[in-house]
Amino acid sequence: MRRDIRTDRRAVLAVLLQVGTLLPAAASAQVPPQARQLLFLETFNSMDAAALQSQRWLDAPHLKRLAGAGPDGSTALEVTYVPSPEGSERIAINLPLRRSVSRARLAFDVRFAPDFTFARGGKLLGLGPARPVTGGDPRRPDGWSARAMWREDGRLGTYLYEQFATRRFGIGQLSQQPVLVPGEWHHVTLDLQLNDPRQTNGLMSIRVDGRVVAMSDGLALRGDTGTATALIGQLLFHTFFGGADPSYQPRDAQGQLITLTALLDNLQVTSDEPIPGR
Repeated sequence: MRRDIRTDRRAVLAVLLQVGTLLPAAASAQVPPQARQLLFLETFNSMDAAALQSQRWLDAPHLKRLAGAGPDGSTALEVTYVPSPEGSERIAINLPLRRSVSRARLAFDVRFAPDFTFARGGKLLGLGPARPVTGGDPRRPDGWSARAMWREDGRLGTYLYEQFATRRFGIGQLSQQPVLVPGEWHHVTLDLQLNDPRQTNGLMSIRVDGRVVAMSDGLALRGDTGTATALIGQLLFHTFFGGADPSYQPRDAQGQLITLTALLDNLQVTSDEPIPGR
């Protein structure tokens, strides 16, 4: 029987990601898998002056801290999704990392309200370079984005703007089964490995509650460039319904537009990539 090599490769990658050993041989020899560097952290708990200065982005519309609402009883961030002609009003904030890297892990906790309806789909955080490409904009060698996207029944998948686009908007792979349950906390992890310039060896995977649910490999996120501006340099705090037309609007069972909420907590970006010069 003829075997599907691509399917076999995905199966192997899934196992490696599950145990946290997906590293180039050279990197594995230099840095233990557990030696991860913290690039971004936001728990929404600190109220000291330095923290408040760095948290000015929390003054954006539709974002509010809620004491005691987190998965461990700590402060969490409430996100409000207000219907708009494009789906819901955009919450799209780019948050710089402490340094730029070629591989990184984004982790966060999320709880959609018990009455949450996923409609046709929406965006849910991700990673990007200094100048990400989103919204159907033309690709650039140093421009790309890698975000998570939910779909109608609570499935979750990769949503990518890469170089060799076959359509104007993003592409990706979707979980085979629903993985997001309204009213329950989930721990989501997004692992991203950039491709080498002029190669298609990039990889993105998503885990929900420790299980790999979606994976895209063979990616060319950055183009023919090795510049620092093309590296992973920002957490993309993008979350909204859409899409870009009214069919993505959240509605109740009677078809009426509704405003919905979700909670986010414990945002963290790390990397096991060695720090240059160390």
